[in-house]
Amino acid sequence: MENARNLDYVITTTKGCIPYITDTKKSFLSKKIKVYLDDFLYKDSFYDKNTKYPIKNFICAEEEVIVGFKDKPTPLISKRGHYKLTKEKYKETLALMDANTYAEYDTGKIFFDKTEIIEPADLDSFNLLLQSESNGNLIVGTQFINDLAEKSMILYFKKMDGAKIELSAKHLNDTEHEYQKYLLSINEMNAFAFVSETNYKNFHDFVKIVNTKQ
Repeated sequence: MENARNLDYVITTTKGCIPYITDTKKSFLSKKIKVYLDDFLYKDSFYDKNTKYPIKNFICAEEEVIVGFKDKPTPLISKRGHYKLTKEKYKETLALMDANTYAEYDTGKIFFDKTEIIEPADLDSFNLLLQSESNGNLIVGTQFINDLAEKSMILYFKKMDGAKIELSAKHLNDTEHEYQKYLLSINEMNAFAFVSETNYKNFHDFVKIVNTKQ
């Protein structure tokens, strides 16, 4: 793949967890973790009560935890209602969480080593981002991979012109994984766990190929 980018990623979570994956001690999941503050700060929540506890310990993470917003810093969006977040409360909460990398309050942007962490809207957006003419580091979040699992879509490498490859996706029912297809037909959670884990492993392998072929 002719590409002037150095690609990396952080794992975006839901309520501090990778959807459908319980065993996170695998090499392709050993990445920095991104959490949404919306999942942890709401009325009468742990941090709303000014409880000091490192977010890394709270979610049992082994890697660094990065704090971001689902959309904008205010209001935060939660199933327990919206939360009006002031800049002062944000700083207080980050201190309670012992968070060192976090979104800017005014813009919602997150920078790591001076590189902005970008959340692609979907797989097509990720491919376009990777194929852009920009040089330097590219760090993406993995919400689009989590969304694929919800749709039972499996990531795979698609050969393009020449030696180029691109990430594509197809429904689990269009693969040869017969047992997992059966599990999906009965709405068994292990089917979604299989899709999510497969996608993260394939994405990890794709990132290695991209960075090797530059």
